[in-house]
Amino acid sequence: MPGSGKKCGATVDWLIAGYAYAESCLLVTDDKGEEFQGIEKKATLKVVEAAVNEFLQALSIK
Repeated sequence: MPGSGKKCGATVDWLIAGYAYAESCLLVTDDKGEEFQGIEKKATLKVVEAAVNEFLQALSIK
């Protein structure tokens, strides 16, 4: 679809933040921009990776 030639008033970050807020999703980002400040459920990739690794280790303990 051809564009109108006008600039978009919102960045992709704002759209992602809006979706995460509306859907109450866990947002995984290292971005500390103002658009992500109001998101309650957010974590960095490092934190999520550590949690997944800990979970996988717990599963392998019998």
